[in-house]
Amino acid sequence: MSNVVRDLLFSCWCTGKRIANAEAPPTNNLYVATVIKELGIPVDFIDASAIYNSRKEFMASLKKEYDFVVISTSNITFREDVETIHQIRKRNLNIKTIIFGSYPTFFPKRCLKNPEIDFVVLGDAEYAVRDIIAGKNLRDITGIGFKHNNSILIDKKKNWIENLDSLPFPDRTMLPNDLDYFHPLIEKHPWTTAISSRGCGGKCIFCISPIFFGKYRQRSAKNVVDEIEYLISLGYKEVFYRDETFTMNRKRNVQICKEIIDRKLDISWLCNARVGTMNKEIIQLMKRAGCHTLKIGVESGSQKILDNLKKGITLEMTRKTLKISREVGIKVHAHLMIGCPGETKASIKTTMDFLKEIKPTTVTYGIMTPYPGTPIFDFVVKKLGYNKIDGTEWELDMVHTHSYYNELFTDLDGTDLSKTLRVAYKDFYLRPSYIFERIKKIKDINSLKAEFKSAMAVISFIFGSD
Repeated sequence: MSNVVRDLLFSCWCTGKRIANAEAPPTNNLYVATVIKELGIPVDFIDASAIYNSRKEFMASLKKEYDFVVISTSNITFREDVETIHQIRKRNLNIKTIIFGSYPTFFPKRCLKNPEIDFVVLGDAEYAVRDIIAGKNLRDITGIGFKHNNSILIDKKKNWIENLDSLPFPDRTMLPNDLDYFHPLIEKHPWTTAISSRGCGGKCIFCISPIFFGKYRQRSAKNVVDEIEYLISLGYKEVFYRDETFTMNRKRNVQICKEIIDRKLDISWLCNARVGTMNKEIIQLMKRAGCHTLKIGVESGSQKILDNLKKGITLEMTRKTLKISREVGIKVHAHLMIGCPGETKASIKTTMDFLKEIKPTTVTYGIMTPYPGTPIFDFVVKKLGYNKIDGTEWELDMVHTHSYYNELFTDLDGTDLSKTLRVAYKDFYLRPSYIFERIKKIKDINSLKAEFKSAMAVISFIFGSD
């Protein structure tokens, strides 16, 4: 089975090799399972891709008869997920299937046309999934689709939970005790992920967040820190916040940090941050509160490309944020994309040079993928002149490493982009000065093992042929 990280907005990510073997517990799915469990309904939570090596092995492990199977899915996992559901139904003919995530939100009718799918949920899944399983009148449940008398019925109003504090903390005890997720950015074990907000105030043309989540919604600072105390009671030492932008609200960010400090909580954490949402004082406060790494969407070293992406930041803002982070002593993991609208070989070279100037701790490159639900995907559909594409034809192991209609808005073809991606990784990671700096920062045998595992994955990608 593919190493799919399902704790993200996109309901999945690439197979992990390109991002240094990164894994993560599926917190989004845990939210759904916890809400169902709180209703008194027995729930088995199975992170199959993390536990089993193959679909055959997973199927052999199923010993019970279930009433429902609930799966998060996206366009790039839909076909694989449907096949898994098909295999489950062959063993359990009466089981009902519920799917949620980005693909069923944007293409609910296409999903329901598949005979394996009984219900789809649009937007936030927790309460809608609960109500379906609890047997509530289907016509009274907001934002779902289902089949009735050979017809497909869809309530297109998305489920958006206004008060995120109303959700229970995801029950991490439902995860296997012996499952150790690996992530190269994690410093302390055991660790887990958490989500303190949904949505983003940005308008980037490549991101589905504004359409999928609607307006930006956040948990209160108290609720976030209460969860930290709960996680500490379970033995966790580090939290990776997987929000689209943890730092979107400066006031709340400050409140969270001060609350952690005031409660004297011994916790280490990292988060996704946005350039322009933090100043030096805030970054210093975040470090005092236990934050050791910021994951930042740098995207490009070309201002023209950033403007084409409607990123809403400037190169100077990025320079300043990286400079301050180095001064404060917080690491920065930079996300970059190539193959963006207007991209040329020259602009990619500019990006590679910019990275060496701003000196992030680590980087992730990817070929920009037009995801369904985004303005750039709509552009592709319009350019092609038909709407039959929906992203499900895109192979999971090709996401972010191969071109997906990028030739429609760049000067580069797919082969150029795939080759250039490897060149970009090599240009950053295989510099002798960078390697020497990484070696100097190895503190113990555990950090040595983590460095080696992630380095081997990156090297394998750089010199691989797939």
